[in-house]
Amino acid sequence: MKSHKNICYVTLLAVFILIAAVGIRADESTTYVSPKRGKDNEKCTQSSPCKTIVKAMGVTEVRGTIVLLDAGETADGKCSIIYDRVVNISKSVTISASSELIELKKKPCFIPYTNDHKDDRSIKVDGDKIVVTLRWLKFAEAGGNVGIVFSGGAKLRVDNCDFSGLNHGIVSTAAGELIVEKSTFNVSFAIWITDNAMPTSATISSSKFLGHTNLPHFPLSFGTNSTVLLEDSQVTASCPISIVVNGAATLKNVQINGSETALVVQNDGSVKLTDVKITSGSESAIKINGKGSAVLKNISIEKLSDLKK
Repeated sequence: MKSHKNICYVTLLAVFILIAAVGIRADESTTYVSPKRGKDNEKCTQSSPCKTIVKAMGVTEVRGTIVLLDAGETADGKCSIIYDRVVNISKSVTISASSELIELKKKPCFIPYTNDHKDDRSIKVDGDKIVVTLRWLKFAEAGGNVGIVFSGGAKLRVDNCDFSGLNHGIVSTAAGELIVEKSTFNVSFAIWITDNAMPTSATISSSKFLGHTNLPHFPLSFGTNSTVLLEDSQVTASCPISIVVNGAATLKNVQINGSETALVVQNDGSVKLTDVKITSGSESAIKINGKGSAVLKNISIEKLSDLKK
C-alpha cells in the first residue's frame, strides 16, 4: 500500500514539474524590449523589459514573439530611440512593434551601419528552415547600407515596414520564400533578389517604392532563379530603370511612374503584365534583351515611346 502512495506522490510531483515547465515556456514565448527603460539583467517581461533585442532573442522560445515597446520616430520622421544596430536571427521568431505603437502608427527604429563596417545590415535572417516575421519596423539613416539581409530560411515576412535613406532595403540571397506587404521604400535598391543556384520565390504586395535618385540603381531587381509576384503596388522612380527581371515575374495592378524605362527583361527572363499602368519617362517603356519574353494584358502606357525589342 505504501509503495502505491509513493508512486502517486512521484506521479503528482512529475505533473507539477511539467506544469511549471510549460508555464515558464509560455512566459518566454513573448518577450519585451525597451531601449529607453529596459535592462538586460531583467526578465524581458512587459513590466521588466530587456534593453536589447539580442538579450531577448536568447530567452525567447522558437516561434515566439519579441515585442518592441518604444517608438523611435519623431514628428519629423527622424529616429530618436534606436534599437540594436545589428540583429542576427537564426531561429523562427516574430519581431513586432507593440499593439499600442501600431494603434498610434509609430514605428521602432533601426539604423544600420555604413558599408565600410563589417556588420553593415540591421537584421540578418539566416537559419535552417526558419520562419521569421518582421512587423511594423522602420529602417533609416542617410548612408546606412542594408536594412534586412535574408540569407537563409524557409520564409521571411516583412509586414508594414518603412525603409528610407539606405543603400539597400532588402537583399535576399536565400532559397526560401520572401513576402513583403504594405511596406514603403525610399532607398537606392529597394528589393534585390540576387542570382542564386537554388530557386527562390517572392510575393510583394500593397507596397510603395518611392524617390530613387542614386543613378544607376534599380528599385527592384529579381535574380535568375527567382519567381516573383508584384501586385497592388506603386513604383515611382527618377532613375533610368524601375524594374529588372532576370527570372520569372508577374505584375498585377501595378503603377510605374517616372523612370526612363519602366521594365527590363534580361536574358532568359520572362514577365507577365496584367492591369499595369506606365507613365512618364523618355525612352521605351519595356525593353526585352536576349531570349527574354513578355506577355501583356490591359496595359496602359502614357508619354513613352512604343514598346520595342
